[in-house]
Amino acid sequence: MPVFATLPKEKLLLSVSVRELLEGLGGEILCCDPALDDLVETLMVGAMNVESALTYFRRGSNKAVVTGGDRVDIQLAAIETSTRCLILTGELRPNPVIIGLAEERRVPIILTRYDTLKAIQIIENFFGKTRFQQQKKVDHFVALLDKFMDFAALAAAVGVPAG
Repeated sequence: MPVFATLPKEKLLLSVSVRELLEGLGGEILCCDPALDDLVETLMVGAMNVESALTYFRRGSNKAVVTGGDRVDIQLAAIETSTRCLILTGELRPNPVIIGLAEERRVPIILTRYDTLKAIQIIENFFGKTRFQQQKKVDHFVALLDKFMDFAALAAAVGVPAG
């Protein structure tokens, strides 16, 4: 069987938008509506002590952080790192200082009624399922095809003139 392309695994193509997370959780957006189309590549849970939180959060980029709405220390640590979205569970509204800092850093905050475990279970259903609803993903996929696809060999195999 001929192979016409081998594409690398790309986190960007497996990412989900903040909007998809908001809709999937049936949540409420508290700030940064313009960032709803930003892409989230990884999910991290903030359930540790604050000393460990910064080290842990620095390991992930372009992430959504799920934590309790009462964990101001974890929320601050998440916002200080490369966080695309903060998801607060238990329908507990954050401190206004957190909202102000999130707006300054352009980090949307989603408030959900679910507890942390249930929110994570819902979110995990989104990751690993490639959707091409964002132009950034389409552009990246086209660039990958241009780089790795042998279009001439494919055209020859199906009997279509290349070009």
